[in-house]
Amino acid sequence: GGTPKVAHTFEVEYTAAETPVTEAFGKACPTLVFPNHEDYDYVKVVLDAQTLAAVKKHLSKIDSQLARQMLWHTLWEMVIDARLSASEFADIALAHVGGEKDLMVLEKVTESLVSSRSANNSTLRIMSGDLRWKYGEKFERYFENKAMAAAPGSDQQLLWFQAFLESVSTPKAVAFT
Repeated sequence: GGTPKVAHTFEVEYTAAETPVTEAFGKACPTLVFPNHEDYDYVKVVLDAQTLAAVKKHLSKIDSQLARQMLWHTLWEMVIDARLSASEFADIALAHVGGEKDLMVLEKVTESLVSSRSANNSTLRIMSGDLRWKYGEKFERYFENKAMAAAPGSDQQLLWFQAFLESVSTPKAVAFT
């Protein structure tokens, strides 16, 4: 499909874990539901299976930078809360972050993939054993390719190169650094 579009928004007040959205009754079930559209609340969101499938397929096609940022944050929170595996997050990122134009979003996603800073978790820090090596090599190749393809001297190239340095795992890359 094409670019996901907001079909309906509903202003809802909630006081319990579940709240019926009566305005939605009778309408077709949407492909993607994000209960904090436009960031009106401080709330931890967990994506349902259908929305997660839509995000996996369409995340990079969402026009709104704020919506993409919030969905990336939600996905990462789901990893931290053990509701989404680190490898599943990594696969989503490898499928979608390459086209990200917003530098803040790009930086946060690459940090959540490979940051080695002690204050930050990352997929590589969460993964162990063979999985860590497998994704370390994937990230290394991916970030190197993105850095080489980015406009020379651009902020994007710097972010991709920093992510490459954080992901270095193969002897060839270690020798390069």
